[in-house]
Amino acid sequence: MREYECRIYASDHDNGQYGTGWTTAAEFLDRTVECSEVQGLSDAQALFPVASDLCDGDVSDIVKTSGAYVPSVGCAQEGTYTNTWVVTDDCGNTSAVYTQVIMITDNTAPGWTTAAEF
Repeated sequence: MREYECRIYASDHDNGQYGTGWTTAAEFLDRTVECSEVQGLSDAQALFPVASDLCDGDVSDIVKTSGAYVPSVGCAQEGTYTNTWVVTDDCGNTSAVYTQVIMITDNTAPGWTTAAEF
């Protein structure tokens, strides 16, 4: 009688192509905020995507890179912030970049701040 040995090896080396990815849909965190809405901008900046991985049950080590404000041509009060995130699982596989775009608009007409004289 012959004996056979069967070895099964598992690995997690897909470099984010199949396993480590974003649960949050693309563009879901994009926001448009009026330039005077300070709280709206703060709320948009506080948003965070959720990631998952087929092998690593805890991919909470998400790294955010906050983008600088880029004013639009002709109106410095309007522009964008572009924030990005990546996550790496325990085996060193890095996800695709998740991108958030926050558009700042100025749709409010100027108003009078002085009282009318009678």
